[in-house]
Amino acid sequence: MEIQTLSVHLKTCPETGVYIGTSDDIPGVCLETDSLELMKDAIRSLLPDLICTNLQIKPSELHKVVLRVFVDAESSSRESKKPRILIEDREKGTAAA
Repeated sequence: MEIQTLSVHLKTCPETGVYIGTSDDIPGVCLETDSLELMKDAIRSLLPDLICTNLQIKPSELHKVVLRVFVDAESSSRESKKPRILIEDREKGTAAA
């Protein structure tokens, strides 16, 4: 098997703010998560099985699959716009994020 490149596209739902992952290359992929970090975890844990099952790729051949994940600009900036909360311990004089 030659190296095969597959794509997953991530965007956020404007109404709910959840992340949605879909793929034209991998049938059956439709992931929804509350954060980009959870989406990364879902991709790592679920897509290898979907790739094997839906594209008939043997698990021993997965090392020849390149998965490209595209995040739209609005989705990637959403994570960075969350407020940063600092809690100061006045007795100790320290702050934690």
